[in-house]
Amino acid sequence: MKQHPQKQLFKTKLIQLLDNYTTVDKLFPVLKYLYDFFNSTLLPAVPFKVELIKTASIQYSVFYEASPDMSEQAIQITNTRYDAYLWTEGNGWCLNDDFYSVDEIAENVVISVPFEDVPENVKELEWLLANKFWLLILEQLPCFGETAPADTEELISWDDNYSQSEWFLGEAVKR
Repeated sequence: MKQHPQKQLFKTKLIQLLDNYTTVDKLFPVLKYLYDFFNSTLLPAVPFKVELIKTASIQYSVFYEASPDMSEQAIQITNTRYDAYLWTEGNGWCLNDDFYSVDEIAENVVISVPFEDVPENVKELEWLLANKFWLLILEQLPCFGETAPADTEELISWDDNYSQSEWFLGEAVKR
């Protein structure tokens, strides 16, 4: 699989935002807008969700230690099998109670599947669909050849022996 073509731009913009904003409530709407824009380039990948939550809701979990310097609010960023929490602590940003420099934060935000795994063939597409990283939206499936499928009823396969992937996609088309 290849990386999303906007990965580096997203990372650069995120670093700029973290450098320019010092509070969660000011960063949140701008960061949400950045993710909304990125989500529009992801189709048909499962979109990111960005929400503002109370830091107290994560403060005493196994992974996050309570600190008097934690901001009252945090930004929760979620996707399939990806959860991250961003808040301020002291004079800077913190991601998941592990990363405190803006470069480390940006690097660890862009390691999720939508940034890292853009399919280059049908086998990779099938894996993303089966593992629920992508949604089966027939009109938005990528074209891996020189010509797009004639219609959405065309069966996607990569071998002549009716492989499991062909069955998977064929069954999904029937539903």
